[in-house]
Amino acid sequence: MRNAGGILVGTAALLTACLGGIDAPDWVVERQPLPLCGEIAVTDAGTPSDLESQRCMLAAWESHDDAERIVHAVNENTGSDMAVYQRVHRDGTLEMFLDLGGGGEGRWERLRCDSLNRVPLPARDEGLYTVDGCDQLPVP
Repeated sequence: MRNAGGILVGTAALLTACLGGIDAPDWVVERQPLPLCGEIAVTDAGTPSDLESQRCMLAAWESHDDAERIVHAVNENTGSDMAVYQRVHRDGTLEMFLDLGGGGEGRWERLRCDSLNRVPLPARDEGLYTVDGCDQLPVP
């Protein structure tokens, strides 16, 4: 499934914040460690710590370094904990692991994306970048 638009990072139309409680499968828990740009709650969108974590991801992407950013939220429809793991690799790979909640083991998706794009200043709301051209990959 191809993402036609962009995913505006830091904006969450259907989410409210929460930390913790994510029960991740082994392929997420045992993922390759990358330098952490930040682990935030979606309610922190636009705060200095959120913006700093986004700047860190932009810098890693633009300089071809490794980095990871984790955003926690709660699905307003189900009350389930959710998380998005954004990962950039020095080889230009941009991937995301999404815990869509659903209780218990949760429902996980894995995406590979084409680009992380800086959002011009006047258009910024809470996000400094968009993630574009995402394709769903098989979950290990």
